Amino acid sequence: MVVASVISSAVAIGYRARLLGRGYARLFTELYIPAAGTLAVIYLTPLPLFPYSTASLIDAVATFIPNAAVLAAFTAGLLLAFSKPAREATGILFKRIMRIRV
Repeated sequence: MVVASVISSAVAIGYRARLLGRGYARLFTELYIPAAGTLAVIYLTPLPLFPYSTASLIDAVATFIPNAAVLAAFTAGLLLAFSKPAREATGILFKRIMRIRV
């Protein structure tokens, strides 16, 4: 599944690069390379997660939610650390959220 995702992403990125030419270089270096680095770190780093339980539906959900939260926080942190556009987008999102709440 990971290999299929890598192949389909590479084909899509290659097609965009062909269409956009040199204008694509900035997007590629600021967004796609950090995203690829984040995915590589996630797949190569073993994360200490709670063991999944399949005894009942409630146990399965109770172990899935904390694992999903840990993975989401780890992924978001890595992407924000590696990608300037991701940091800018997150800042804009937080400003809009704060404007709505006030």
